[in-house]
Amino acid sequence: MLPERTSSKARRTRATIIDAALALFREKGFEETTMREVADRAGLAVGAAYYHFRTKDEILLALYEGTIDNSLERARFKSAKSADFADRVRDALDFRLAQLRPYKDFLGPLAGHALIPGSPLSPFAQETEEIRMRELALFEEIIHGSSLKVALEFKSHLPRFLWLYQMSVISFWLRDQSPSQERTERLIGLSLSLIMKLFAVTRVPVLRQANGLILALLQLAAGPDASAERRVASA
Repeated sequence: MLPERTSSKARRTRATIIDAALALFREKGFEETTMREVADRAGLAVGAAYYHFRTKDEILLALYEGTIDNSLERARFKSAKSADFADRVRDALDFRLAQLRPYKDFLGPLAGHALIPGSPLSPFAQETEEIRMRELALFEEIIHGSSLKVALEFKSHLPRFLWLYQMSVISFWLRDQSPSQERTERLIGLSLSLIMKLFAVTRVPVLRQANGLILALLQLAAGPDASAERRVASA
């Protein structure tokens, strides 16, 4: 979890720093921009900028974090309009990518932290647990009251599975250089169709002996802290 700065003045300062950083990232590029330049552009002393963000990567993480509340609001709106599970998931992915699209060129370094063991900015790190919990709440909203039909033993794992699926889509999208990211659009369509077929298979009696293997894979992908996360998310 990033350092919490909750006062209204602190929130305004953080927003000013983020805006200044994004402007510089566009002008100079992410790697070439320094925290001192960000502080100067924001009209702050360097120490004041470091108080809110220790690195440029943390600024990108805060930018990403800001999309979660918007996504949750969107999911609630979509849930009220449609019970179709696949439609809800597709809308959530499209909406998240639309929010990130203006910053696509800057988010690559942040995505790289997912592959660095022990990185405090990794989506799997203890430091980013609060963000992870909010993402799981988003996918619980998508699942709740939907048309999804899946074997009962999988239900507690689905928010984590969808979170991992979303991260995979975002990672692919960040590297997608096709016109209008059309390859990502095709990836979402094909993968979501496959996921829906797999969910349906879990309820077929003659094929349910495979459920144990699928569940073991989900638990392995979820990692050792997944059960604790499910308890927190359901509290």
